[in-house]
Amino acid sequence: MPTDRVIPLQRVRRPARSILATVLALILAAAVPGCAATARDQVRYPDGGITIASGSTAGVYYGYATEYARVLRQDLRGLKVKVVTTSGSVDNLIRLDGNTAQLGFATADTAYNATDSKATYPASKDLRAIARIYDEYLHLVVPANSKVRSIRDLHGLRVSTGAVKSSTEVTAGRTLEAVELDAERDLKRHRLGLDGSIQAFRNGQIDAFFWSGGLPTSGIKDLASRLPIRLVPLGEQVNWLRRHYGTYYRRAEVPSTTYPDVQQAVTVGVPNYLVVSGDLEERLVYELTRVLFQYRREIGAKVPSGRLLDARSAISTMPVQLHPGAERYYRDVKA
Repeated sequence: MPTDRVIPLQRVRRPARSILATVLALILAAAVPGCAATARDQVRYPDGGITIASGSTAGVYYGYATEYARVLRQDLRGLKVKVVTTSGSVDNLIRLDGNTAQLGFATADTAYNATDSKATYPASKDLRAIARIYDEYLHLVVPANSKVRSIRDLHGLRVSTGAVKSSTEVTAGRTLEAVELDAERDLKRHRLGLDGSIQAFRNGQIDAFFWSGGLPTSGIKDLASRLPIRLVPLGEQVNWLRRHYGTYYRRAEVPSTTYPDVQQAVTVGVPNYLVVSGDLEERLVYELTRVLFQYRREIGAKVPSGRLLDARSAISTMPVQLHPGAERYYRDVKA
């Protein structure tokens, strides 16, 4: 009489364990914020997508915005992302205030002014921050053989103080004020963006120009490879700026390795923020923040300033409050 075949116990348990592990993995994935596809599926994208206000095509803002937009489209499938060139920080804040852009780049000094009721441009009451992304450096560019050795030597010269509605215009104007120079009265003032300043400088139409941007700024790097230039030190004006305008200003060094054959210079540094409309949905801003950090190395491979993004310093965006969606991201990663 044939005996019954005994099935080993482990053969029965193995499929059960496999099924149980799969179920637990699905539950865990759904429970971890930001890591499950289902969580992203719940995010509602604006019908018209989002617009990122950047800056001049020769500046860091534009390169950063372009790379950030690319990884957003790559990760958040279906989200339409547009990058627009602008005059800079002030212009970006005005666009956010008017809802013609939802994200933008702005320096701490211009963002502070935008939250002030006495602002000279529309106060953005709903302005929020996603992150402090890198610091900007105020450049004062002159020909290498120029007699200009300090900012005071600009008196009577043809100088571009930056485009209208730019952070360069704001920071340069305040730095001139520190040495009792008035841009309108004491200079032959030009108000050109970076592209225009570089072109006028190369054509001999101006003697010097200001630019506030990250390191290295591609437009100035290209200029230095074509013409001998020098950066005028501005570090002596930092204490005055801190006393009169805010402690977010600091002494910052532009290393000699930044631009071809340009010696190091101590200058004015100011934090730079990625800002966002306060009424943008929390879950969407969470995802915008996640993508910014998840792809920071990829962005940094194309834009060196992108390598400076750090979760611990990114939360320092005062006087602009973090958006609740960004706050939740930082809590989740324990920044």
